[in-house]
Amino acid sequence: MDWFPQSHRPALFGLGLFGLGGVGDGVWHTAFGIEVGIDALLSPTHLMLFAGALLILWTPVRSSAERGDHNPWLAVGTAIVATALIVFFVQYLWYLPYPYFARQTFDAGTGAGRGAVQQFFGGAAVATLVLLGPLLLVAGRWRLPFGAATLVWMTAQTLESLAFSQEYWAIGLAAAGGLAFDLAYLAFRRWWWNLLSAAMIGPLVLWASYLLVASRESLGWPPEISGGLLFVTAFCGAGLVLLQRSGANPAPTDGETA
Repeated sequence: MDWFPQSHRPALFGLGLFGLGGVGDGVWHTAFGIEVGIDALLSPTHLMLFAGALLILWTPVRSSAERGDHNPWLAVGTAIVATALIVFFVQYLWYLPYPYFARQTFDAGTGAGRGAVQQFFGGAAVATLVLLGPLLLVAGRWRLPFGAATLVWMTAQTLESLAFSQEYWAIGLAAAGGLAFDLAYLAFRRWWWNLLSAAMIGPLVLWASYLLVASRESLGWPPEISGGLLFVTAFCGAGLVLLQRSGANPAPTDGETA
C-alpha cells in the first residue's frame, strides 16, 4: 500500500471499526433493545462507533502534518470537533456545570461527603485530560495560535450546556481556563516551558473558577480538598505534556511544523 497516503491509513481502520460497530449495533438493539440513558454511552457497539469516528475525524490533522502545512487552524478546528465528541461520550463524568458537589459537607471523621469527593475528583481528572488531549496533540506539531484553547474549551462546554446540563454559566468557566492556557502559552517562546505552564495553569484556573462559583453559597470542602483539586488537575496537565515530550521532536515556532 505504498500508493496510499500514510496519514490516511488509520482512517481505514476507523472506517472498518465504524462499519463493524454499525452492524453490531443493529444486532445489539435486536437482542437487547434500544438504550435510553447512560447505557447508550456505555454500549460496546456505540463505543466502537465512537472510536472509529475519532480515527476518521483526525485524518485532516495527520494529512496536514504529512504535507508540512504551516497553518495550524485546520488542526485546531479538528481538535474542537474531537473534544466536543469526547465530551459527549463522557458526559456522565462531566461535573463542571454542577457546583453542588463542592457544596456538600465533608467530614473526615464520619466519612460524610467522601463519596461525592471521590466521584468529583475522578470526573475532574477526566474532564481535564479531555480538554487538553486533542489540543496537546496539535501543539506537538504546530505552535498554537492565540485563542486556540479558548475556542476549544468554550465550544466543548457550550455544546455540553446546550445538549445536557443547560447550565450556560459554565461556559464562562471554560472561557476563563482556556484564556489562562492561551496567555501562559504566549508568555514563553520555548515549547517545553510554554506548553508545560499552559497545561498546568489552564486547568488550575478552570477549577479555581468552579470553586469560586460554588463558594458563592457555601463551600463544604475544607482547604485540603479544594487545594487538592487544583493540584491534581494541574498535575494531570503536566503529566500529559511529559508523556508527549518523551520521544517527541523539538516543537515548532510560529508558522512552522515540528
